[in-house]
Order: sequence, then C-alpha cells, then structure tokens
Amino acid sequence: WDVADTANAFYNVIDVNITGTGAPADTQPPTVPTNVHSMGETTSSVDVMWGASTDNVGVTGYILARNGVEIARPTSARFMDMGLAANTSYTYTVRAVDAAGNVSAPSARFTVTTKAAIPAPDTTAPSVPTNVHSMGETTSSIDVMWVASTDNVGVTGYVLFRNGVEIARPTSARFMDMGLAANTSYTYTVRARDAAGNVSAPSSPFTVTTKAVTPTPTPTPTPTPTPTQPSASQWSSTARYAVGDRVTFNGVTYVCIQAYQGWGDPNWINAPSLWKAV
Repeated sequence: WDVADTANAFYNVIDVNITGTGAPADTQPPTVPTNVHSMGETTSSVDVMWGASTDNVGVTGYILARNGVEIARPTSARFMDMGLAANTSYTYTVRAVDAAGNVSAPSARFTVTTKAAIPAPDTTAPSVPTNVHSMGETTSSIDVMWVASTDNVGVTGYVLFRNGVEIARPTSARFMDMGLAANTSYTYTVRARDAAGNVSAPSSPFTVTTKAVTPTPTPTPTPTPTPTQPSASQWSSTARYAVGDRVTFNGVTYVCIQAYQGWGDPNWINAPSLWKAV
C-alpha cells in the first residue's frame, strides 16, 4: 500500500476477504389482494380500493386491470381511474407484485357503474296550441277542444283560460266547461306546459256562445164539451121507456123518471110517477 498525504495523516489499513454463496432467490409471490371495491364514482371516474397484500419479503406495488386490460401499477392499495364514460359498467381486478418480480394471482372481479350524466336544463317551451274550437254547446256548457302541442321533451298538460282567467289545467287537449250562463259569449285561450315548467305562448282567442233557453210552451186547455141533451121523440102510450128517455107531447118535453111498458092509456104522460115536464 502506498500511503501518502500530509505529515499528520494516520491510516490503519486492513485487507478484507468476503466469501460465501449469498442469500437464496425470492420465489414466493405476495398474497392475493382482497375486497376490491369503490370509494365513490362520478360520471367519468371510479375510486378503486382493495385490501393490501402481504409478502415474505415485501410488496412493492400492484397491477390494476380494467375489463381485462392493465391500466396502472400503483404502489398503494388505491387508484383513481379517470377519463371514463358516464353511466357505463367497468370490471376491475388487482394483482400484487414484490421486489423479486413475483406476481400474485388476480383478485376477485369487481364491477361498478359510473354515474349518469346530468342532462342540461330544459328551457324549451312547447309549441303554441292551435285551432281552439267547440265540439258542442248547451245552455250551460261548452265542450272546448284544440290541436295538441309538441315539445322537445314532452307536453305534460295545458292551461285553459276563459275570458282571461285560468279555469283548468287539463292533461289532454279537451275540456268540458260547465256551469255557464245561457245565451252568453265566452272567449277561450290555451297554453301548453312541460315537466320543466316551461309554458308556451297563448293560443289565438276563440269566442263561442252558449245556447239560449227555449221557453216551455203553455199548453192550450182542451175545452170541456157542452153536454147535449138527448133528442126527444113523440110520446106513445104503448111504447117501452127507460129512465132518462125524453119525449114530447102537445108541445111539452117530458123526461121519464121510472121505466115502464105502456098499454095504451093516454093519461100516463101526466102521471107524476112516470114523467116530469122539463
């Protein structure tokens, strides 16, 4: 050994010889990761986590696969998978790795779905109802109808106005307006609405008149017929007479008050028990 430095330098030099075959190679893989799950999803990401593996020497990281394809090699037991599609299912598996390159078997598969995208607010109003008309009127009602509106999402109903005042919110394009006055004009307009609360402009006004009340005719009384007196015949002293029969004798009319059969006595006409002059 050639030692040369300053005058004050001191060295204790030894010669070391190292012998031996070295430690045996590490061939034992880590344990399989367990309990793969999600800590939360968005419309474009999944926060994947799992139970950490163990190893006889030490786990150095993990291999994360999505739908069977490796996507990352995180060093901890958690990974934020981003850039995903909304409302889509993804399946994850994880394998553990140690320093010697040993890789565990894959974990059980875990499937999760990203959240659905929130649709943009609906700000489009339905189309204006058209052709407001009447399907028929009575003295107290009007059957109002119109052509249905359309909408980019869907029409949920209508707002019906009579003389500028809201009277109903029907779900179909027809409404029976009742309790009206007879022979009176009413003006209707209609507006369509959707689920987001958008309301169309009003329709063109439509005016219609209820029917007038038809007066009930006074019935004409049927005249009571004047009873007619039965005609009188010439009295005969030999005829048969019934009560009520009328006869004339010497210009005088008589009515029979007791039925009898005449036997030719001319004085019977004067019998007060048989005849009465009227």
